[in-house]
Amino acid sequence: MFDFALTPVEIQAFSFAFLFFISGIIAFFVLTTAWRDPLARTFGLMALFSGFINIFAFFYHLTSDLELARIYRIISQFFAIPFLAYMPILGLRIYEKFLPRKETYRRIAYAVALLGLSFTIPFALDFFGFQLMIGEISGPTNVVLSPFPGPLLLPLIVLFSLSALYMAYLFFELFRKGETKEARVMWLLLLLCASGPTLARSMSWAPWYDFGTVGYASLFISLFGGPLFAFGTAYAILRHKLFSLRLITAELFIFGLRTFIFFKVILAPSVEAAIPDVILLCATIILGVFLIRSVEKEVDQRERIEKVSNELQRLNDTLEDKVADRTEALARASTHLETILENL
Repeated sequence: MFDFALTPVEIQAFSFAFLFFISGIIAFFVLTTAWRDPLARTFGLMALFSGFINIFAFFYHLTSDLELARIYRIISQFFAIPFLAYMPILGLRIYEKFLPRKETYRRIAYAVALLGLSFTIPFALDFFGFQLMIGEISGPTNVVLSPFPGPLLLPLIVLFSLSALYMAYLFFELFRKGETKEARVMWLLLLLCASGPTLARSMSWAPWYDFGTVGYASLFISLFGGPLFAFGTAYAILRHKLFSLRLITAELFIFGLRTFIFFKVILAPSVEAAIPDVILLCATIILGVFLIRSVEKEVDQRERIEKVSNELQRLNDTLEDKVADRTEALARASTHLETILENL
């Protein structure tokens, strides 16, 4: 029998910290390497909002002041609003990347996004004690997983679920109508990976309604951090055609190094002891971007050289065909001239 030494509260706090780390790495990588691509920019911003959601949810467990803890949860869930608004937009942009544009789909996506943004009003009122979205906390944050839900939190969860279903419908349309290999690969990645952060976001609301709190339900949040990173990395490889063993190896090495240092920061006995590791973590994040970019540049140069080589080979083959055709035409002309001379 396995004996879990960590309580559900500790696991939830660790899960929030781990998801913040994953989301931050993805957002930093995507936004610094593919900002000009609308699809990558949308996904990077979603990862950024996910990072803010989880870091403030993590702060909830660090304070004994119940009012401050409630403020942290309000801020955390406030960033769920832009995350929700970008969900249908991301699905729409992925759909329009491979299939013809449909105004009906666009109207639905932007209507869901605008409806989600309307929840910023009750969240803003919560800062003044209205408790429309986030209610009171029944006990210390090292015991209680979350505050009581406000009366308008359930409509937000319903809208989030509808937005997730709309994304699933767009992905199904991509699978059904996508004809290119890239479209089918993208659909498979979305099926395996995009469901991860969506389900993780849904699972994070379970403790608010005392669902699954008796076990280790929040552990699922950390488990779905893996697919979130997988989607970001896989999309970057697909988008930039980086099917290079060297680049993938560099990405895995850097991610493993960052993860190791991140765990050292989390498990440090004091803030003073964690400062050197925090500095080292920031350095590896910055240096990792430059390393990946240098490898990416090398791969891009090799692809260009290979493309030019293939183009030259094609031109050479075309030139040989033209020379052969011209030689044959001259031979026919010479034969025709000889025939005329013989007749004369």
